[in-house]
Amino acid sequence: MNLHDLLSALRPVLSEFDRLGILDYIGGSVASSIYGEPRSTLDIDIGADVLESAVRELVSKWELDFYVSEPAMRDAIQRGGSFNLIHLSTALKVDVFVCGEDAFNASVLKRRQARMIGVGNESLSIWLASPEDVILHKLVWYRKRGEIFDRQWRDIVGVMKQQHSRLDKTYLEEWSERLHVQDLWDRIRRETGLQTKP
Repeated sequence: MNLHDLLSALRPVLSEFDRLGILDYIGGSVASSIYGEPRSTLDIDIGADVLESAVRELVSKWELDFYVSEPAMRDAIQRGGSFNLIHLSTALKVDVFVCGEDAFNASVLKRRQARMIGVGNESLSIWLASPEDVILHKLVWYRKRGEIFDRQWRDIVGVMKQQHSRLDKTYLEEWSERLHVQDLWDRIRRETGLQTKP
């Protein structure tokens, strides 16, 4: 996707989250491209603390710009899953992952980082998942998908290489163990030469 399309798809989503006080962060390949090696993607992944009480209002605001399913949104909130929005003018897919009340989601929201992205005269203020949380999310995703998606692994390697000296290794050690991906963390650390001690 180009940056203009990314901004066009993100702006109406993030503006409504902001207006309603819904905490959010961008993760996935958009975040790993910012922190690591850029790559093309057709999806935008957003984590958001969406409550069911906000669904009707969100749908009414989004339905002119997106294909959006109210039942899918409610189902995602009830089971702690995700729903998607299809941006009508760009055909970009925005996957919204509903943040649960677990400790990891609370940590990701607490550690998110403000960033400004833009092209030409267009700019947008966003929240990004921290590079550590992007790595952890992708390790979990890689495991859940049977450890066969090389693209996810390359994304992690890219973030590790670019953010190497700035990563909080203690945090990564702790959460890789709690998320049951410590073996994958050890493997990626060996591949990239990142030491485990700060």
